[in-house]
Amino acid sequence: MMKRLLCLALFMQTLLFPVGEAGAVWLLIQPGAGPAGIGNAMAARTDNSVMSYYNPAGLAFLTSSHISLSRMQWLPGFNLDMYHNFLSFSHQLNEMIAIGGNMIYFSHLVCNVCDDSESEYWSITLNYSMMLSSSSSVGFGLKAFKQNWIDFGSGAGQPSKTEWINYAFDIGYLKKFNALDFGLSIVNMRDGIS
Repeated sequence: MMKRLLCLALFMQTLLFPVGEAGAVWLLIQPGAGPAGIGNAMAARTDNSVMSYYNPAGLAFLTSSHISLSRMQWLPGFNLDMYHNFLSFSHQLNEMIAIGGNMIYFSHLVCNVCDDSESEYWSITLNYSMMLSSSSSVGFGLKAFKQNWIDFGSGAGQPSKTEWINYAFDIGYLKKFNALDFGLSIVNMRDGIS
């Protein structure tokens, strides 16, 4: 019964939130050196709190509390002064339920012509994960994020600051087999992100 509900929810997601133009693309910058080393194939991993970003269902398999922090310079060869900061946590409430979350702060200097204005982006995600059986789990996440950037537009006037706060949802499923783990994760579900 639970499998049918999950399949129905994933199918309904494609109808309610169809694929469209990219927006808030900075949310797709994957954190951590470990995930980058394996091509960001993290949907079925269950070893640390970074799972709160990749697949919230993986948090239910953790047996203790975790915290992870990373800071990296984005595109370091271009000297753009762009930094991606990531903090994640997880906490096991009992053997069936875990909570977790992550915070991302991304900022960069826009240009020295605009009084050294800084564009900043942040997101806060809270996750809930529960075991469906001893080998499968499901997870949900709610994300709030803000974008603040300089809009140069097409006119000859002064650039203006554009700022907005929005939200998105994450959903994930994880199934462990004897020699193989299967993970499915849909992140940043939201209609109208621009």
